[in-house]
Parts: sequence; structure tokens; C-alpha cells
Amino acid sequence: MRPRVICLEAGCGNLTDQPPRCDEHSQHRLPTHPGRIARTRYDAAWNRLSKQARSEQPWCTRCGATDDLTVDHVIPGSTAGGIMVLCRSCNSAKSGQDRRFRRTLDGL
Repeated sequence: MRPRVICLEAGCGNLTDQPPRCDEHSQHRLPTHPGRIARTRYDAAWNRLSKQARSEQPWCTRCGATDDLTVDHVIPGSTAGGIMVLCRSCNSAKSGQDRRFRRTLDGL
């Protein structure tokens, strides 16, 4: 069981075991910086999905590495487009590509 912590919403003070915010404020997002993709809240269901995907495919989809694997959204912030197993390095590179693509779309 996770330790309970104080919600980070200004003036709240509720305790939560799902940081950074309590259930009442979990939909609130920090102000985003231009080009930054909003953070997704990762919960127990995501952790199970991630563990299952990494056990079914124990290699990086892009480079074939077998160490430090993560699971990434094909469409940033959504499981609608599916997920893919990536090593941390490829995941970071993909995140940079996603940000550049978002800036391009915003400029149209």
C-alpha cells in the first residue's frame, strides 16, 4: 500500500494515495508550456498493461534493445492508438519527435 500524501492542489490539504492530486483535483493539469504534451495520469491499470506488454514483447520496437524497457502511447497521452514497447532511449527520442510534430501542427 502506498503512503498517503497531501494533494498538491493549492489550498486543498486532502490526503491521497494517488499523488500528485486527490480524486477531487485529479483532472486538474499543471499549466502547460508551449509544445509540451499534457501528462497522463498513470494508475494501477496502466502499470498492469505496461508489465503485460513488456512480458509479451521483451525488446524495443525501434532498436531491439532488451534493457530498461518502457511502454509508450502510439498517440501521445492516449491508448486509443495503441501502445508500444520502447527502451528508455527510444522513448525519449519519440517524445522529442512528438513535441516537434505538435509544434508543427500548432503552426498551421
